[in-house]
Amino acid sequence: MVDQALLERTRQLNDAQKRELAYVLLDDVNSSEAVTPYEAAVIDERLADLEANPDDEMSSEEFWKRIRSKFG
Repeated sequence: MVDQALLERTRQLNDAQKRELAYVLLDDVNSSEAVTPYEAAVIDERLADLEANPDDEMSSEEFWKRIRSKFG
């Protein structure tokens, strides 16, 4: 659970500071090579789906285009 006081402090940061914090946190998380059993199962499931349905995918551009058209 996220410490609410800490979360509130981060909300006071400007956008550049929030981005920098996000990058630092992601780097910290990514430096850990551990993959949980759940994450491994999700990866395996997605790879199996991709192999079974190679034409059932879209580019990130198409993804965002669909999201914007649906949600504005």
